[in-house]
Amino acid sequence: MTITPSYLFPPCTLVPAQRLLLCDGKPARIGSRAFDVLLALVERRDRIVTKDELIELAWPGRVVEENNLQVQVMTLRKLLGHHAVATVPGRGYRFTLPVTVTGDPAPGGDARPAPAPEAAAAVPGRLPPWLPPLLGRDDDLRELLAVLDAQALVTVCGPGGIGKTRLAQAAAAARADAWPGGVAWVDLAPLADPALLASALAQALGARTEGGRPVQEAVIAALRSSPALLVLDNAEHLLDGVLALLADLRGALPKQRVLVTSQEPLHAADEHVFRLEPLAVPAGDEAGQVEGCGAVALFVARAQAADRRFVLNDGNRADVAEICRRLDGMPLAIELAAARVPLLGVPGLRQRLDQRLRMLISGDRPSARRHHTLRAALEWSHQLLAAPEQAVLRRLGVFPGGFAIDSAQAVADDEQGIDAWEVIEHLGALVDKSLVVAEGGPLPRYRLLETTRLYALERLIEAGEAAATRTRHRDHLVVLAETAREQMLVGDPRGLAWFDLERDNLLLGLAWPHGDDDGTLGLRLAAATRYYWTSRGQVAAGLRAMRQALARPQALGASIARCQVLGTSANFASISGQVDDALRDGAEAVATARVVGDARTLCLALCATGFVHLRRGEQAAAADCAREALALGRGFGDGHELGNAIGLAAAMHMAAGDRDEALRLQEEGVAMRERLNQPWSEAVGRLNLAQMALERGDVDAVPAQLRRVLVLLPRIDSQYVGVHLLGVTSEWAAASGRAEDAVLLEAACAAQRARVGLDDPSDPSGRARLDHARDAVAPPRREQLQASGRALPYDDLLLRVRDMLG
Repeated sequence: MTITPSYLFPPCTLVPAQRLLLCDGKPARIGSRAFDVLLALVERRDRIVTKDELIELAWPGRVVEENNLQVQVMTLRKLLGHHAVATVPGRGYRFTLPVTVTGDPAPGGDARPAPAPEAAAAVPGRLPPWLPPLLGRDDDLRELLAVLDAQALVTVCGPGGIGKTRLAQAAAAARADAWPGGVAWVDLAPLADPALLASALAQALGARTEGGRPVQEAVIAALRSSPALLVLDNAEHLLDGVLALLADLRGALPKQRVLVTSQEPLHAADEHVFRLEPLAVPAGDEAGQVEGCGAVALFVARAQAADRRFVLNDGNRADVAEICRRLDGMPLAIELAAARVPLLGVPGLRQRLDQRLRMLISGDRPSARRHHTLRAALEWSHQLLAAPEQAVLRRLGVFPGGFAIDSAQAVADDEQGIDAWEVIEHLGALVDKSLVVAEGGPLPRYRLLETTRLYALERLIEAGEAAATRTRHRDHLVVLAETAREQMLVGDPRGLAWFDLERDNLLLGLAWPHGDDDGTLGLRLAAATRYYWTSRGQVAAGLRAMRQALARPQALGASIARCQVLGTSANFASISGQVDDALRDGAEAVATARVVGDARTLCLALCATGFVHLRRGEQAAAADCAREALALGRGFGDGHELGNAIGLAAAMHMAAGDRDEALRLQEEGVAMRERLNQPWSEAVGRLNLAQMALERGDVDAVPAQLRRVLVLLPRIDSQYVGVHLLGVTSEWAAASGRAEDAVLLEAACAAQRARVGLDDPSDPSGRARLDHARDAVAPPRREQLQASGRALPYDDLLLRVRDMLG
């Protein structure tokens, strides 16, 4: 049974399920609008609520004056005290009283602190903490919830732009509390490869995937331990893959509830198809018939968003009703039309709509009529554009993850009359006409709504420009990604931020094999992403990207770029426990570098291969690599190559038992990295210095190195480094006699390694220290600590380490 939460702010309790406000245990006299305003403020107490948002929540679909809202706020202040609702000049209102949430509306029920709404927004795969109003879909939502309660697999079907995603969000939010794991939301739109489905679901669930463990097993384990409502959004382009994945999941978890949105059914044996119909349209032109329809409510809301002066009145009511009817109540078509009200006016909009939708009356079959309606709305909007604007729009369709102005210029610029400056002008026009969304920010980003983007891609293919545009897209990403990689090396936060923003674009660019005669551009793009995958704890995804780039026929020739990708592949395979594959890639990298004849590339390839030999216990081979690499590095002087060579030589001497020489080299390398402002490599070097101190028994020297890593970590934001920090700290705690801390951190580190996809690098002496710490803690307490460590999130663990180190 789902318990609807109530909100306690003594001496009052707000009970949404009963639309009741209790003050001192007695029902307070409060009007319906005031109640809606109070509930909106309390539910959004973590932030300022704008006046427009409050009006939309309390008077959905209606045009009201701002003084109506002010009256309701005054009412609330009389009941709760003037300080309860703060006015933020020029922005809106905020609820200021401390609130606790209770599942029992009766006074005296057990209360718990309200969760921070920001936390919900920060968890991948979860619903946002605030969803926009669902206009005109009350009956649909009620019916979908009933079906979802009765059926294990439900697919919401309908044409693109009909509102499937928004309805699914509302349904999932209404049922989230019924599941211990809440909602696992997976947007499939950015995925082009069915093989990535399981990984996307694992990320949404926060499932821990180990080196050799199939991802689907991790997904099943996560759902079994913390059942969640699974929502797969935009599945139409991956139907076979989704069907196969669900067959495996539901075979292991027969009671798993799944909600899918797709333009067509999955055709599974027990699938319940929920056909989403268009919004209700007016039967006539009378005020009562028009204003009660969902299509009209949506039109009015979007028209007012484009022009706050717009009001539905006697002069335009009939035209609005006809527009909604002619658009068959399709939400996207209505939104596009309403956005043109400031430009054309309602009468002019009706005239042009009539001209553009003639084909609807002659559709070849009834089942396709609504699809034609949506296409007509998009084509009508497209026809309003000048030819250069049409060209820019279709070329922008290649961006699946949004774009900045410079990217738009690089991709949409051509040699037939549209230069880079004209692209800016045309982009501005597309934003004005609501075909491109401007997301704001210090450096504005833009995106196409997905349905508009797919339409633009169709136009791009028809124009014969798809291959050339995707090649420009990939080639532009190469330059930006290489710049971002260099920024990451020196701890410039812009580098990692760029990779995060462009992740979907990068995946598309990495998958594009054409327009690259010698294969070097695809290899350069893969090589540029090296530090991104480890920083974000996605070693397996990075290894896949490297191998995909290496396997292309045009990329098989000897080149510096191929050496770089081979070295990265060797590193990723090694740290994930695939040492045989790592040695193969490392050996090829060294051989290719010798063919290419580039000494710097050879130095880095030798370093990558030498570390693989050390992981395999092949000290003689590692020593050969270290000697040659160090000789080359000394010839170059201070730099990345020499730093890697010194690091390998130090590790080789440590493995050989020559601790003094290992320490001397490691200190030299760290000092150089600090001097060159290379925080990523400095952090790794300091972790190695801490490990060496533990091996020497100099426990007191460890904290200073680890504290310096903590200082560097916010600059590099690397989960790879962070996980290694947890491991070294656990060994230091064990050596310092802090057995309980060691037990907790050891379990936490193992869980984090599994999540990130890292092998355990511990040596025998490190494992012995940890074994001793475990033995020093009584079994019941040890199990409790291990469970706590495995459950702690990564960021919380870093805070714990910070506290331990003072």
